[in-house]
Amino acid sequence: MAEVYEARQVGVGRGGPVAIKVLHRRLLGDGEVAARFRREARSAAMLTHPNSLMVLEAEQDADGLPYLVMELLRGRDLARVLREDFPLPLGRVIHIVSQVLDAIGEAHARRIVHRDLKPSNIMLVERNGSQDFVKVCDYGIAKLVETDGHPLDPHTFGTASGQTVLCGTPEYMSPEQARGETLDGRSDLYAIGIILYQMVTGGVPFRAKSPLGVLTRHITESARPPSQCATPFSIPPALDTLIMRALGKDREQRPATAAEFRAALRQIGSDASDVTPLRTPALRAEGPAAAPTIRRRPAPLRLVAGTGALLLVGGAALAVAHTRSATAPVAAPAPKAGLDVGRRAAAVALVASAPPLQLGEAAAPAGGAPLGVRRPARRRARVEATAVPLPTTATLPLAKPLPVAPPASVDEMIAAGEQLLAEGHVGEACARLESAKAQYPVSPALYRFLGKCYMRSRRAADAKTNYRRYLELKPEASDATFIKGILD
Repeated sequence: MAEVYEARQVGVGRGGPVAIKVLHRRLLGDGEVAARFRREARSAAMLTHPNSLMVLEAEQDADGLPYLVMELLRGRDLARVLREDFPLPLGRVIHIVSQVLDAIGEAHARRIVHRDLKPSNIMLVERNGSQDFVKVCDYGIAKLVETDGHPLDPHTFGTASGQTVLCGTPEYMSPEQARGETLDGRSDLYAIGIILYQMVTGGVPFRAKSPLGVLTRHITESARPPSQCATPFSIPPALDTLIMRALGKDREQRPATAAEFRAALRQIGSDASDVTPLRTPALRAEGPAAAPTIRRRPAPLRLVAGTGALLLVGGAALAVAHTRSATAPVAAPAPKAGLDVGRRAAAVALVASAPPLQLGEAAAPAGGAPLGVRRPARRRARVEATAVPLPTTATLPLAKPLPVAPPASVDEMIAAGEQLLAEGHVGEACARLESAKAQYPVSPALYRFLGKCYMRSRRAADAKTNYRRYLELKPEASDATFIKGILD
């Protein structure tokens, strides 16, 4: 919508740096965009809370091009903080969200509903000795409302044909906003509940392959309680309850005001005995900074066997057969880190632990088939496995070496990355494809996909680095003009 410049105000008593936000000239004829730009100026100018971005002037130049003069912020937005610092101590989470609620409380008191609260619209700057001083930004789609909820703002979102257009970010939109209903301040409190959920779990509660899918889940599904997610610290029951209350489908279930929400949050902070993470950022996997995501359950282990094949565990050969009984646990050394157990693996190392491993199906037919797929069998046999004492440090001798699974191709890696992106695991997709560079250092497709991943995770510098390498390897690519436009 606009470009932002750092500038210096000249004149008596002024000389400090400011930010100037200038509407793109090509959008000047778009009435809705111009109206949104004016709305941002008007809404922000009404706010005086120190945790809201301050607009100093709203003018237009001699050619009628509108611009805003705002305070210049130096810091990181909350989305970047979550990528780089997650997990955050619970005390820090409460401190940040309390300030957001303070700022939004003043906006609601002035009958302004933000409608687009999300981590990228919350800046953390250094102020008064604190690195986490909050500034709530971007009131571009804010609405003025009457006390009974009816809109006052004369500018509505729509098209030339009169169709309604939903504006906002799907992952943070309240059910009533997704349905296009009249909003009040409790819609912002729902968005803050989503942000709070993300800050303690590492991911938003609803993801889907399309924006419409996300909105549908907001309307029809209940979020999984944060305490049931793989969280980095123990979540106090009161915080779990407060977050789920803020995510109520019916706005009447949510805190009535930002002040009520903040008071409940601060009380939890004063009562919590453990406000530090159980694991620290230093324990994260090596590689590029990854966007925090809710850890997925591991895919079911697939056992693949050819006709007459044997699985060798500690020198004891187990004939794979269908069984419904529990086999005795067999101790085996853990596989080395980095071992890729997937559908391309030709052999599987079994590490048995309680409860005992259940073998699912009789020996697969020639060509191999995943066990666990129930097929009709005339004869059913039971296999009893006896516990075998194994050395704890020595390498176990095998009857013959297991074949090494061939490496995945670039196309397979990119397909796996696309699946991760579709599921919302952007950081994991970046990390996996980064590790593939050593194996495929001159693959244009690999660098193009990494550019896409980093753009999705808002890491513009890394995206441009990979896009430049893509153009070096494939200067005549059909999308070269498009990529150059991104770089420019």
